[in-house]
Amino acid sequence: MPLNHLETVRRVLGKMTEKKQAQLTYALQQEKPCVLVIFDYTEWSGYPTQFFRFLADFLLGKQQGVRSLPSALSALIYVEGQAFRGRIRISRERSAVYYNSRATYRLPENSFPALNQYWGEMLSAEADQTYPWICL
Repeated sequence: MPLNHLETVRRVLGKMTEKKQAQLTYALQQEKPCVLVIFDYTEWSGYPTQFFRFLADFLLGKQQGVRSLPSALSALIYVEGQAFRGRIRISRERSAVYYNSRATYRLPENSFPALNQYWGEMLSAEADQTYPWICL
């Protein structure tokens, strides 16, 4: 099945709703970094779609979609997960952290070493893949 990654990006960035804006504003008022975690449990999660790289390219590559992130947001974390035998599994291999270089309160790079990480102009660090899944 062909996947429309741009539609998924639209859905992910659409999470910046009024409710989320209120949470971001609260963190800004507290003068603290703020992270938004997006959990993806779509029917194709678990297939090696490499969406996390597409999102990195959209946010930090030529399109500079990071401009569409609010300055109150320090980082966006995309987590691909799936239900497996009654448990939740998170793919370390296909989840990632995207640091917002325009954030008012920035997080230090490598704040989340268990996940792939991206920051300014597509610089990245890949997580140790010894254990590719985190089971909850």
